[in-house]
Amino acid sequence: MNCPDFLIIGAQKSGTSWLHRQLRQHPDVFMPPDKDAPFFFNDYNETLGFLARFKNAPINSLRGDACASYFWTRNTGPYPNEFNRDISFAIRQHLGSEMKFIVMLRHPVRRAISAYLHHIVHGSLSSACSILDAPKELGLISISRYSLHLRHWHEDYPANQLLILPAPDAVNAAYILSATSRFLTLAAHSNFQNKEEKVFEGLERVFLDDGVWVALNDQTLIHDAKTRNLPWTELKGKKFIRLIHKSELEVVQNELGEDTNLFDEIFPKSQIG
Repeated sequence: MNCPDFLIIGAQKSGTSWLHRQLRQHPDVFMPPDKDAPFFFNDYNETLGFLARFKNAPINSLRGDACASYFWTRNTGPYPNEFNRDISFAIRQHLGSEMKFIVMLRHPVRRAISAYLHHIVHGSLSSACSILDAPKELGLISISRYSLHLRHWHEDYPANQLLILPAPDAVNAAYILSATSRFLTLAAHSNFQNKEEKVFEGLERVFLDDGVWVALNDQTLIHDAKTRNLPWTELKGKKFIRLIHKSELEVVQNELGEDTNLFDEIFPKSQIG
């Protein structure tokens, strides 16, 4: 009775927190307030604990949950400890074959950069560490391997049960909410609040010909920048450091070439601008 109807499964740093916040406002949707509870991300044996998340759902509501780590699949490690490499299979085994899934994707290179900066902001990675030297277990590159992850998910669920959406910074937010409502067969809802508002602002960044420059807005970043002897400049009246050199950016772009082609195929520039 408490099985969810849909899951937002990722990818990390692609707008899943924003969509979770928006859907929780819908009067016909129930979603637990805490996002990213990693039940299926770990080796999974807590079915009852997971279903208890929906015990307070109104009888006729559409039930959903969100964990941005679920999109990550096998053959793209190394992984965090106790990582479940068959998340899609585990979900099918425990929640059945009728589930619907929402996948949000940012441009794979931009997503990797956003994840790198996210870990710096939250203290799980020092800016003294380059994007190429970051621990592989963080998934900066591997989570952006969209071609592999979608292929694995389609082994357990047909394509019509996965809605693939662009990140909200790439397209009008109303488009995402409209597509989501159609996919979940939700009645039109005009009371979504602050549709354009970001959940996490992140570090301000600028992409220039010689790399990615980040605003110096805290003392930790300034200290780490000195450790790496990174160049700085002034842009828009603020000090910026070049946190990612163009040669490092080229390595990431080459690593994710296939996934970038897939992203451009799914979301033509005429669609997302």
